[in-house]
Amino acid sequence: EMGVTRNAVLNPKTLALGSKEEQEDEKEEEEVLQVGRANLFHFLGRSVLIESKAARIAYVVTILLTASFQLIACAVLARTDAMHGVAESTLYWLGLDVRIAGGPSDSDHRHDQRRLVGSSGEKGRISLPCGTLWVSNHFTLFDYTVLHLASRQVLRTIVKADIAEEVPVLGPITSLFLFTFMGCVPYRRGDKGSGSQVRQALRTALLEDRTPVLVFPEGTATERGPPLPFKTGALLSAHALRVPVQPCTLHYSEAIGLPYESNTVDQLSKMVRFPMQVCVKVGQTVFPQDFEAASDFAKAIERQINRDFQTMSSQHL
Repeated sequence: EMGVTRNAVLNPKTLALGSKEEQEDEKEEEEVLQVGRANLFHFLGRSVLIESKAARIAYVVTILLTASFQLIACAVLARTDAMHGVAESTLYWLGLDVRIAGGPSDSDHRHDQRRLVGSSGEKGRISLPCGTLWVSNHFTLFDYTVLHLASRQVLRTIVKADIAEEVPVLGPITSLFLFTFMGCVPYRRGDKGSGSQVRQALRTALLEDRTPVLVFPEGTATERGPPLPFKTGALLSAHALRVPVQPCTLHYSEAIGLPYESNTVDQLSKMVRFPMQVCVKVGQTVFPQDFEAASDFAKAIERQINRDFQTMSSQHL
């Protein structure tokens, strides 16, 4: 008799009481409560991470294990494009806000292409004869992920051979991913034979595979900066191989690094104590053809990174 069907009675939407304005007010109140609950959980979670070293280590290891398995899956499926999404997600959950600035101008890029152009294959395509050596200052094991994101490329890099021994569980998985799936180059400090293998690996990657390679010429990570004096072996090799170098400069808002030979687990604990920002300055590409002496070539790259770091430091005071 009231014109209400059985289905309508059982439908909760037809039982809503009050005016449209009252319903909207209730919806806004619910949204405020949801935001409040989210902020409360965030505050409690952040408080635990600030106070508990064990919680920080567990949190970071969980994130990195998840990212490692995702990246291995991307590599197996040849989905290198998906790796960028994994990198972005990983840095987000680690509390790292990445800001990228700089890079060659369009005119410089066209000039670079003319200078590097090799034989053309298909009509309209340009074939570059080599890969680019990416060079950066170094603070933490997360620099690789940050620069992977900044370059929008899959970068091979030189990694200390004993990385698998540094962190239980995570170390062996990271080693598997870097050396087996990413083609990274293992290096043992002070081992001349290892140095020779690295030089040969650079030649293969840059000239034969035409793959970009990342190196950290300081040879170790620093706590906050400025950059340590460069070990110029890779830069001299780049000059001899006639491959361009892309300088990059990193600057973190907090002292993320640890003193020389510190435990990697301690750094994982330090990572997420507070959210931080990392700025990446992608400098102008440096070409060996512009320098007769290899030492001048290496010094120009080191000067550019040091100059950019000083500028970035003064801007963040």
